[in-house]
Order: sequence, then C-alpha cells, then structure tokens
Amino acid sequence: MKRISYLLFVFITLISLSGCLGTRYLQKDEYLIYNQKIKGNDETSKEKLTEFYKQKKNRRIPLLNLSPWVYFYQWGLNSFDVDKLNQKKQVTTDKYDQKIALYNVEKPRKAAKLTDKKTKKLDKIDKTLNEGNFFMRLGEPLAIYDNILANATQEQIRTYLNTKGFFEAETNLNVRVENKLVFATFLIEEGRPHLIDTIIYNTGDEKIDSLIYASIDESLLKVGDRYDQENLSEERTRIEALLVNNGYYGFSRQYINYVVDTTIGDYKMAIELKILKPAENTNHKIYTIDSVIFTTDVTSTSRNLKRFHEEYKGITYKYVKDRYSKKILDRRVFMYPGQKYSRNNMLETQRQLLNLDNYKFVNINFDTIDNRFIANIFTSPLNKYQMTNEAGVNVTEGLPGPFYNLTLKSRNIFSDFVLFTG
Repeated sequence: MKRISYLLFVFITLISLSGCLGTRYLQKDEYLIYNQKIKGNDETSKEKLTEFYKQKKNRRIPLLNLSPWVYFYQWGLNSFDVDKLNQKKQVTTDKYDQKIALYNVEKPRKAAKLTDKKTKKLDKIDKTLNEGNFFMRLGEPLAIYDNILANATQEQIRTYLNTKGFFEAETNLNVRVENKLVFATFLIEEGRPHLIDTIIYNTGDEKIDSLIYASIDESLLKVGDRYDQENLSEERTRIEALLVNNGYYGFSRQYINYVVDTTIGDYKMAIELKILKPAENTNHKIYTIDSVIFTTDVTSTSRNLKRFHEEYKGITYKYVKDRYSKKILDRRVFMYPGQKYSRNNMLETQRQLLNLDNYKFVNINFDTIDNRFIANIFTSPLNKYQMTNEAGVNVTEGLPGPFYNLTLKSRNIFSDFVLFTG
C-alpha cells in the first residue's frame, strides 16, 4: 500500500511539473545549465575530459525532459529554517540535560540511556542543518551557470592536454542562452603533439645503471611515443620498486627527477631521468640481511617468563613457549641472511604469516646498527580456542524447526580443525 501511494505521488508530481525544468526558481540574472559538451578532441578521451567539468547539469528524466529532483529540493527548501532548527537543538539539549541531571546519581543506567537518546536526536538535527531536510537530500539544487567555474573548466582541460603532450593546445568556450537555459560548448584545438626523441638515464651509479638497463623492456618511456606525464609518474614508481626489491632499503621515488627538453625542434623532446644522491652525496647503499630474528610471542613481556632462542635454517626464533613448528614457519618466511633486502619478500612474508590465522598481528622492521642489517619479525598469537555459534531454522522431512550449532575451533601451526560440533 505504501509503495502504491508513493508511486501515485510521484506520478501526480510529474504530471503537475510537466514541461518544466525549474527555471521558475531562477533570479533575474541567473541561468540554468541545460547542456555541456566538448568538441574538437581527436586524440584525447571525451569521457576523461568531461571529468573536469566544474559544474554538473541537473538530472533529467529521459524523453519527459523533467527534473523532479529540483522540485523536491525546492519543496524542502521552502520549509528549511536554520533559526528554528538551532532553537530546536537548544530546547532538546536543555530538556535532556535536566532529565540526565535528575537521574545521574541515583539511576546512572537511566541517565546513560537518556544521554544516548539525546545524542541521537541532536545528531538528527545536525544532519538536517548540514545536509538539508529529507526532500532537500532527496533532490538537488538548481545547477545555476557560473561563468567563473566555466572558465576554470576550460583552464583545467587545457592543463590536462598539456600533460598529454599537446603543449600548444587551445580551448575556447561558446555559450548560447535560450529561455534562461545555457548550452555550453568547450571547443578544443589539440594541436600537434610532442614526441619523445631521446631518453637519458643519469644515475651516477653503475650498479643502478645495470639494473635499469636490464629491465629497459619494461620501461613505460619509449622513443617515438607521445609525451604523457602519467607515464613519467608510473616509470618513477617502477624504478623505485625495481631498486627497493634489489637491496636499496630506504630508497624512494623522491630521489627520481625528470628534466624535459622541448628545444630540439620539430615537436620532438628529450627526457632525462636523474637519480639524486643521498644527503651525504654518496651512492645509494645496497643492504644485505645479516640476520633474521623471529619473535613468535612478542606480547609475552613478563619478567618472570624466560625467552628461549632457537636457530632453524639461518633464522633465530625467540619464544616463551614453543607453540609453533619451525618447519611450517620456514615455508612462510622469504627473508634469509645473505639475501639482499627486498620489499616484495618482506610483504610476502607478512602476508603468508597472517594467512596462517594464528596471529593477531605481524610486524616486520629492520635495524641498521653497527653496520649490520637485521630483519625483525614480531608476531602475537591469537587465542588457541575460538568459540562460534549459529542459530536459525531448517526443514527436515518437510517440517521446519530451529537449530543451534556450536563450533569450537583450535588454532595451531599445522591446521585448523573442528573439535566439536553440536
């Protein structure tokens, strides 16, 4: 019944609004955005360019050419009164504060319930103040044309075209007004794009050079391609990953800079990729793991508990209670003494250990003390037993009936299994 009433209400509303778009609510010098489009883009995506619109037109129902959402908003706006809402907020606060004070000492539970109720009512009022009433939230305000925002859209499109190699791109705005409706067209002249003619890698480090040239086929910068600033950013990320997975602990993309030279002529350019040196002006250091220390129960910190040390395949395990199979753990660790630091290996170790479902957390850090590079793995065990329950209704031989399942799960390093189900 409620759904039928709602549909009837919407139908009557649409009929009453037939042929209208909300222009009746515009002030004297205001105009409604009816349509925006982009023309002249030959090599750039129109879908991407429309993302730079600083204003959006109001939603309309296809074929009917109606914007009921505008009317819902205006309807709600007519009854929206900030002063009354603030007054209601103050009255509500005073009312509940008096009740809370009355029960605060003798009936603290009731006072807590009143506090919770007060918070919910005030949150509801605040939501109306910040987001509008129900009909305002259901609808949308008029999309009033703003020339400043239209020019900002034009500039944003031109900037984007520059990042795609169209350094001489131009944009123009054509605005047509009919019956208080604005039809805006952004006219684009992309121009001739700049192409990459030369790529120079300036690292000042033979070891880094060898890594980069060994992976040159994976580079996102290719001679002959159109300049694309996004590719430069992704190439910076690729080289950062290449280095941090080959021993360069502490290296980051901030050390990678570009110098772009467009003075070659004939719409060609040279790109120089430079790797800056650390503050001490030395080459970036390659770190090799000296030792791996795995603390399996880091939260066991009592002074009365003795922590044991055990070495297995080059990894030192530290524990208060020997709960875990070193053989199983070894399969989940991808860092060993003598290996170069690798961020991928560190993240894979963390992921594999968490997948065991035996630890609350897995933290990995590295110490660089006395010219030694130490990998520390810290874990905290979950409770060995976990109780879960499930209630519901099943059907047996055509007869429905309740069921209740109780499951006791035991965690260990070998497997997870059900001890008891009933």
